[in-house]
Amino acid sequence: MDERATLRIVGPALPDEGPLLGLWEVEPSAAAFAAGEAAMPRWEVALPSPEEAGALLEAQERRLQQQAEALVLARQRLERLARGGAEAFAAEALDPLARADAELWSMVALLGGGEEAAAFAALPSWEALRQRWERFVRQVNALLAARLNVETRVRGRRVAATVLGWDGVLHTALLGAEAEDEAMLAAHRRSLELAMRSQREMLNLFAVIFGGAATLALKAALPVAAWTLLPAVWKYVQDVQAALAAFREAGG
Repeated sequence: MDERATLRIVGPALPDEGPLLGLWEVEPSAAAFAAGEAAMPRWEVALPSPEEAGALLEAQERRLQQQAEALVLARQRLERLARGGAEAFAAEALDPLARADAELWSMVALLGGGEEAAAFAALPSWEALRQRWERFVRQVNALLAARLNVETRVRGRRVAATVLGWDGVLHTALLGAEAEDEAMLAAHRRSLELAMRSQREMLNLFAVIFGGAATLALKAALPVAAWTLLPAVWKYVQDVQAALAAFREAGG
């Protein structure tokens, strides 16, 4: 038996760009929706048992908080890069993100216009990154545009589901005998809050990426539109998140 909390998002034709926020597995599947059921993405939290729900959900909440902290760091470094370029961190030889800083600044410089920019934009590696970014944007747009639909499962059975109605009110249905357990009601409330916090964090992620691209384009006086830099800034934010996660796993 899987002793973890499994988080996934199931949606019709939902673009898959890896685990969302490092937590939610994305499952693009039109077949997952029965005929007549609203075609909206479904946020699922699957728990192995009621007794373990609290600790497992707390671990996921902690991971989401770490993602939020990584976004703060990414925003700060993007602002510093815009002020001083890659040299802003040059004196910090042991900085684990120095390589990511240099890579971002190199892409920014190459995209700054002229023949080099055209050649760089034509590279397969840049085109692949640009396409991944566009899939990610479609994924997040699909999730934020849809009404919230959250489901909690225990031992493979649905115990509670909540949908945001057209009236702006959350409507919750309790399913099965286990849903009557107060511990499971508490678990579903935490599942719902985790999904809502994840949506807010997606908005924060977009704010950091778009804001970072605009800051780099303006403060670095680049002769290109900020949207040109979006894939590069997105990759940089991912690099910061990965580096911070590795640092924590190493006991830092």
